[in-house]
Amino acid sequence: MRMYFVHVKGKQYGPYDEAKVRSLNLPPDTPIWTEGMPNWAPMSQVLPMGSNPRPMQSPQPQPLSQPVQPQPTQQARPVQQQPVQQAQQQTQQQVQQTVQQPTQQAYTQQPEYLSLWGYYKKCWRKYATFSGRARRSEYWGFVLYNFLILLAINILVALAVALIVMASSDKEAGFFAALFAAPIALIVVTSIYNLAVIIPGLAVSSRRLHDTGRSFWWFLLVLTSIIPIIGIIGPIVLIVFYFMDSEPFENRFGPNPKAFA
Repeated sequence: MRMYFVHVKGKQYGPYDEAKVRSLNLPPDTPIWTEGMPNWAPMSQVLPMGSNPRPMQSPQPQPLSQPVQPQPTQQARPVQQQPVQQAQQQTQQQVQQTVQQPTQQAYTQQPEYLSLWGYYKKCWRKYATFSGRARRSEYWGFVLYNFLILLAINILVALAVALIVMASSDKEAGFFAALFAAPIALIVVTSIYNLAVIIPGLAVSSRRLHDTGRSFWWFLLVLTSIIPIIGIIGPIVLIVFYFMDSEPFENRFGPNPKAFA
């Protein structure tokens, strides 16, 4: 599949496939480049069907005060084509001056694609980083592995209870001892883990909201959960925000994490 790079507001974005480029509704004169092209070119020339290029108007002839002798056909034809050729050359020179010529290294550079476990570890590396942006995979990878780790803690505590009962000579006394100790151990271990993930959890929530173009102040919607009956509305709105796709280009919180990582 052919991939394209676009140049918007002095920055390079991509690679995108043709359908993605067309869905961005970029102006026809947006510089675009793909593999095999020597230089950047306006999108209207590379993808003419996806944009509406403005037809070039040839200059209107000026009225002549005196009659002139007709020129031979071979001399008149270059004079008619010269303004169009000059306009095309000027457009090409402007594109080359405003945009640096892409290299093969820039084309082969890929966005950051990690596994969900990789994004979970990335959230720990960015433990208290509230600035920047985080894509959906990063946020939901962190949520998924938090759930799996807490589930594993519960299973380990249950196994520990079973081992205590089996190792006890008095099965009944061992059972009640384990039954008393299990909730305490579970509360202690899960509390320690939950305290450890509070800061990275808030940080990745902040970056995820930034990725959708929203401030972290929107996270205060979670406080509406204490309101009876309508308290569920705030968390549902936040979940919808967390499922939204990234803004395609750089916003006020940073570059698109799906572009070049």
